[in-house]
Amino acid sequence: MQDDGSSQFWIQSNVLIYGGAKNYLGDTKVWDSNLIVVPERWAGDPCICAWRGTAHVFTNNTCITPTSGGPNYFDSSASGDKCIANYTSADSAPFLPVFARNSYVTYKGQFAEGCAGELTLAAMNAVGQELGTRVGANYKVEDVAAMATALLT
Repeated sequence: MQDDGSSQFWIQSNVLIYGGAKNYLGDTKVWDSNLIVVPERWAGDPCICAWRGTAHVFTNNTCITPTSGGPNYFDSSASGDKCIANYTSADSAPFLPVFARNSYVTYKGQFAEGCAGELTLAAMNAVGQELGTRVGANYKVEDVAAMATALLT
């Protein structure tokens, strides 16, 4: 799902294949309980790509990505030449998404996110993000099909 800076979205219970969630400067967006399969869409192929904006929430989603990079890209700067993803900064934190209870299946079970892939799961947990999140390395096509069927019925 792409976004052009508009606001007030609630994106829930979708199956997205070859495309993740994208936000560009809009506010108040919630992505909840979606299945994102191979989100080959933006640089690094993230499950969610979020630039600036306030009140974004990414919870209870399952994302299966074959890339070696992190599952999510986010940046609190309003300028494309900067990279700011600091949850402990009063200037940056309000413009970063809230993450919790997600499941990621990544290449070799690796997890690193942020605008430069600098944040590990432990680092995210330390600032209260991605609590209850699971990361794995393997999936079966039958399991993905079953998840999609359950979500859409």
